[in-house]
Amino acid sequence: MNPGMLYALCAYMAWGSFPIYFKSLHDIAPLEILLHRMVWALGFLLIVLAVRRQWAWLSTTLRQPKVLAGFTASALLLSTNWFVYIWAVNHDRIIDASLGYFMTPLVNVLLGFLVLGERCLLYTSPSPRDKRQS
Repeated sequence: MNPGMLYALCAYMAWGSFPIYFKSLHDIAPLEILLHRMVWALGFLLIVLAVRRQWAWLSTTLRQPKVLAGFTASALLLSTNWFVYIWAVNHDRIIDASLGYFMTPLVNVLLGFLVLGERCLLYTSPSPRDKRQS
């Protein structure tokens, strides 16, 4: 089995089980769940960076306001996304949250087209590397 397929399967299983987990936390405020998620994610990131010794990029990034603005915008959008998802699950809006996650890639493509000027291709041929692996 292709490792990418296995990773995708694991990701879909994890995302599919999140509503069960978040529903069990319905007595906790969605913002508190979100803050815990952010703190634990930061801790995990710091561990990964420490293990891989990949700190060099940090000093150059901190001196680039445009990159920091992009990171900040991404963090705000992701946090909003997480908060709405947690809120929806805790308020019995699981179907709505699932539809939102179904629509997110479509909105991302639309934003890429409108904001970033990306082109939409109907078909993309596999790279030579992909052909060698199959």
